[in-house]
Amino acid sequence: MPSIWSFVLYSGFFPFIASVLLVITPYKLRKYTHRVLSAMFFFDFWTGYPIIHAFLAVEGILLGYLIKETMDFKEPEKIAEVASMSLHPKSKQWRGQRNCYAVAWAFTSWWMLYTLLSYERKMEEVRTSKKKA
Repeated sequence: MPSIWSFVLYSGFFPFIASVLLVITPYKLRKYTHRVLSAMFFFDFWTGYPIIHAFLAVEGILLGYLIKETMDFKEPEKIAEVASMSLHPKSKQWRGQRNCYAVAWAFTSWWMLYTLLSYERKMEEVRTSKKKA
């Protein structure tokens, strides 16, 4: 059964691949690549906000929550007081850190794609304004 953490982790692969594609595309084809990726990731569901903003908001909030939970410095339980069939506190701490790293990577991938697409949009506006002048 897939968990929310696997969805969050794997959701970071799409913007990562798109960012790499945008960066390695030759200059002559970059305009077309930018148009396709902008149409995909800046798609608007009649709400006024592109889909990339939704991913950034959700993963940013989730990342903030996980950082708070991971960095919560509690006094560790003594091993003798841990129930025999429960998860050890160190395992819970490791799981929280792993989830935090996965969300941080996915959030960074989405943010990098957003930055690259915004930069390409501004560069395209500069090129078109130079042609008109």
